[in-house]
Amino acid sequence: MSDEGLVLGRDLEVQLEVRLVSDSGLLLHAGSGQQLSLYLNQGEVTVTVNSGRGNFFSTSFTPEESLCDGRWHSITVMKKSNVLQLHVDAASEHSVGPKKGRSSGAKETVYLGGAPDDVDVPGLPAALPSFHGCVRRAVLNQRPAVLSKPLLVHGAVGTQGCPAM
Repeated sequence: MSDEGLVLGRDLEVQLEVRLVSDSGLLLHAGSGQQLSLYLNQGEVTVTVNSGRGNFFSTSFTPEESLCDGRWHSITVMKKSNVLQLHVDAASEHSVGPKKGRSSGAKETVYLGGAPDDVDVPGLPAALPSFHGCVRRAVLNQRPAVLSKPLLVHGAVGTQGCPAM
């Protein structure tokens, strides 16, 4: 996914439109040294950033109503400098992390719906499953991601059989 990868040391924006079947799962993971992970754990949506030097910071949001309601939901992650914002539909949370270090400038592979077994994803809750649901839109830094490439999608992410509601 090199043309659609993310440079994690820089400002970034990830937008997803999802319809959930399960309230727990890894939605998106990017990176190996520097990393960004977006996941659900028992209904709570969390985004975690690892600067690559063991500096983790995250922000979370728990919606009042379950996101497993058969409707499409918008989840947006924005990182500007050391400020991390998470928007879930109309609500948002943010956190401030450590000052950012220098970026290598390398684009990191983005995994949607989970990560392969050989990819280390630190900081996740124990036994977190892959994402189960539908994704109809994924945008990385204002560029729509192609969801039809089979090696880019992991877990039970579907675009077929996910009609617009």
